[in-house]
Amino acid sequence: MNRFIAPVALSFALTACGGGEEAPAPAAPAAPAAAAPAPAPAGGYEEQDAVADAGNITGTISYSGDKTDEVLAITQDTEVCAHDHPERPAGALLLNEGKLQNAVVYLEGVKAGKKWDSSSVAIDNVDCAFAPRISLGRKGGDVVAKNSDPVTHNTNMTLTQGSKTIMNSSLKKDGEQSKKLKKSGLVEVRCDLHDWMKGALFVADSPYAAVTGEDGAFSLSEVPAGDYTVKVWHEVLGEKEASVTVTAGADATSEIVFE
Repeated sequence: MNRFIAPVALSFALTACGGGEEAPAPAAPAAPAAAAPAPAPAGGYEEQDAVADAGNITGTISYSGDKTDEVLAITQDTEVCAHDHPERPAGALLLNEGKLQNAVVYLEGVKAGKKWDSSSVAIDNVDCAFAPRISLGRKGGDVVAKNSDPVTHNTNMTLTQGSKTIMNSSLKKDGEQSKKLKKSGLVEVRCDLHDWMKGALFVADSPYAAVTGEDGAFSLSEVPAGDYTVKVWHEVLGEKEASVTVTAGADATSEIVFE
């Protein structure tokens, strides 16, 4: 924090030579400098010990269209990555009776609320795929890339807004690399040595974000009462949003369907 020292004007009595005149009156002290504004919370979000008048948002994300998951060819390090199967599902469009897995659900613009659960997120290379495929990070936190495979991977992370590279690291077995997440937004994750390996990291501004599970469900807890827009992103289907009102001590629901 910057420290400010208020300047004080110093006056000295001057004695006239031989005239006996009175010295001029001392100057009034200068007004103190204005206090510095309080610093903004790190990352623009203020964590609170308790959220007054909080409620919850729950719901499911579904897909009613006819798209299916891609099938990809395994072309490098086949002895490790293929397991005698030259093709594998992409894992990008995962459905269970129409319920959509790996959709990112979040509230935008929340400035204060509950505390973050964690300050870091890990993305591992396992069986020549990213685990998890879709991850959540926090602005101001860290991302740790790992490699549990017996082959070398090159983990490349790029913030889509501005195409800024966050990480581009070659990782041998059991290797790790950590980077700070300075900006929020969507980060594309890929392996430059295995072109079928893709994933994503969503860097959130607040803890009010979630990734849907196999049942397409999500839950955002301890949300300050108010009106919100629930936003959804999916790597194949794109974006959707819906309005929701949260009241103290109650559960609001939001059911969003991609078509």
